[in-house]
Amino acid sequence: MLAGRALSMSFHPLSVIELGGRFDLKDSLRFGHLPMVFSSDDPKQYLKSYVGTYLREEVQQEALVRNLVGFSQFMEVMALSQGQLINTEKIGAEVGVDRKTIENYLKILEDLLLAKRVPVFQKKAKRKMTTKPKFFYFDVGVYQILRPRGPLDLESEIHGVALETLIFQELVALIAQEGLDLAISFYRTTQHVEVDFVAYGEDGFFAIESKMSPRIRPEDLVGLKQFHEDYPKAKCFLFYLGTERRLIDKFIHAVPITSALKNLRDLISS
Repeated sequence: MLAGRALSMSFHPLSVIELGGRFDLKDSLRFGHLPMVFSSDDPKQYLKSYVGTYLREEVQQEALVRNLVGFSQFMEVMALSQGQLINTEKIGAEVGVDRKTIENYLKILEDLLLAKRVPVFQKKAKRKMTTKPKFFYFDVGVYQILRPRGPLDLESEIHGVALETLIFQELVALIAQEGLDLAISFYRTTQHVEVDFVAYGEDGFFAIESKMSPRIRPEDLVGLKQFHEDYPKAKCFLFYLGTERRLIDKFIHAVPITSALKNLRDLISS
């Protein structure tokens, strides 16, 4: 009965722009941008409590799932799938439930605003594209606290995913705050050529690839080069840990990650 009179608004983790001088890339990749992280004496313990409280109060009390232990295990498995294609059959085998249950669990995470599924960009596709979406928890800190770790887990790989997550949550927040007509997706062919993010809509068309490295290697540019071949009207960015802003091959804008995040609004609107 409130159609036309109700507004739907979402609160996001703090953005880099909102943090201003308090933004520190290293801390952001470890603890994320939930507001209480910045006032807590122990951000890691706060994040553990946050995840535990969400499971207990939102999931258990609302009786959204019958097997809370299984759902908790599912959340950890999904942290291992952060930024990756969602394979519900494989995830189901790891958790010990069927594919339909995994789909239900994914919907619960989305309904609780804890996670998003990101579709592949297929607008006028010139190549055969993958069809599975990618998965992201909504905040870097939530991902970090949920992700299991062991002797075989490389911190460089974990931080690479964390960087991609940080860019994702910044894009989501900026689009919402500015009221932009942009949909976030990603580019990935069946030959595994990929670009982290694509944003497309009335307010722009751009692609972003991120690298947790201070150097730019030829292989880092493969995805953006192919994407540019398919979509020459799109603006292409490479966010990396270097200190120099460069224009590569006249169409790839290589931007230091801290500068890119602090000036994201200007980059995508220029």
